Amino acid sequence: MTRARQAHSALTAPKMLRRSATTLQRGTSRRFAMQQYAGAHPDTLNPRLLQMEYAVRGQLVLRAEAHAKALAAGQKMEFEDLVFCNIGNPQSVGQAPITFFRQVQALVMCPSLLEEPAVLAAMPKDAVAR
Repeated sequence: MTRARQAHSALTAPKMLRRSATTLQRGTSRRFAMQQYAGAHPDTLNPRLLQMEYAVRGQLVLRAEAHAKALAAGQKMEFEDLVFCNIGNPQSVGQAPITFFRQVQALVMCPSLLEEPAVLAAMPKDAVAR
């Protein structure tokens, strides 16, 4: 980058963008990266997006637990049971565990496990074959 262009960038780009542009990897267009970063600046985002919270234990789960306690205490409701569908609990709605994929992944990530007789005996033959 020429000195004139560096000076122009230093004068026109906000401080945060100047700092991020200097850390780009080779081959990436600085102009594109600065525009992309500028589009996601907190000042340009919807305030509700900034206030949003990620909560696995949010209001929905807390309310469902309250309903479950009420049902367990014998209170009559329009439904007889609950299915908790919060993050991390797919088996509660009948999804089979993804054990096979985890076994294959473990063997792929650590091929030395294939040299251990105890591991080979514990793993399904089709997982070992893959």
